Amino acid sequence: ILIEWTTQSEHENLGFVIYRSPTATGEFEPITPDLIMGAGTSQSRHQYQYEDFAVLEDNTYYYKLADVDFRGRLTFHGPIKVTLKKTEIFSLSANFPNPFNSNTNLVFSLAKRGKVRFFIQNLKGQTVRALLDRTLSAGSYEVIWDGRDDRGMALPSGFYLYTIICDQWRETRSLQLIR
Repeated sequence: ILIEWTTQSEHENLGFVIYRSPTATGEFEPITPDLIMGAGTSQSRHQYQYEDFAVLEDNTYYYKLADVDFRGRLTFHGPIKVTLKKTEIFSLSANFPNPFNSNTNLVFSLAKRGKVRFFIQNLKGQTVRALLDRTLSAGSYEVIWDGRDDRGMALPSGFYLYTIICDQWRETRSLQLIR
């Protein structure tokens, strides 16, 4: 399971720890062997990721992200729910919520390993945000879009298109952002 997150800025951020639990209300245990180093104090956007290999098909996992400040205090975010299922089809689900204000979830499944391009376009067909551009294994994935463009700027209210391309498979759907 690939966990990705983006910060728009950071203040005294030493780093991050990812916690996992088999239930939403259960004990969350840290799964990162080392601290994922943060950017300290920065007004720049930073992207992070961690891949959890200690998972089994047909199981559900809950994750929390903790950011650790310079004093060692933890601030928790989440949990998010991830169900790992074996898939044999390509699919792109309707985003939820839709319309959305701050974040929307985009879920897709890959039948086989392939180079994936996943992006957001305005109605003029211009790409405003590249969400993914890399090779992924077969399986189900969830991407969270925060309504921002590639520069981290909040986009205006309106309709947008989200498109995924993997090998010969291509699918596009629409969504609505409300500010």
